[in-house]
Amino acid sequence: MSNEFEWDLARPEKTVEGFDGIFDVQKAKQLIVAKPREVEEIDLVKNETYFRTYVDDDVKLKEDVDWNTVDCSILLIFVRLPTGKLEIDGKHRLAKAMMTGLYTLPAIILTPEETAEVEVF
Repeated sequence: MSNEFEWDLARPEKTVEGFDGIFDVQKAKQLIVAKPREVEEIDLVKNETYFRTYVDDDVKLKEDVDWNTVDCSILLIFVRLPTGKLEIDGKHRLAKAMMTGLYTLPAIILTPEETAEVEVF
């Protein structure tokens, strides 16, 4: 359950901007804490082409990253869009998982209603 994970609500979070909108990660974490839910396992093998393209295209991942500090046990956060799921927190964890051969990662997927709540624009 998501309430078994210690969410850091004091840490300032950036909003995440993508082709599908801008999303408030801090608000997403607050919603998850307020309403615990089951943790889902995201299948990286089944979605490898999508995730690899998504991660490889991100220039920010090519910056200096101390991969030893990237903790793949921290839950990813996805929003649910009409076109599918979009990761809004955990891109470096996705990249490390693919580099180290992990097959799944734990994640929370917000409902469409919650997605609307965290969408900034």
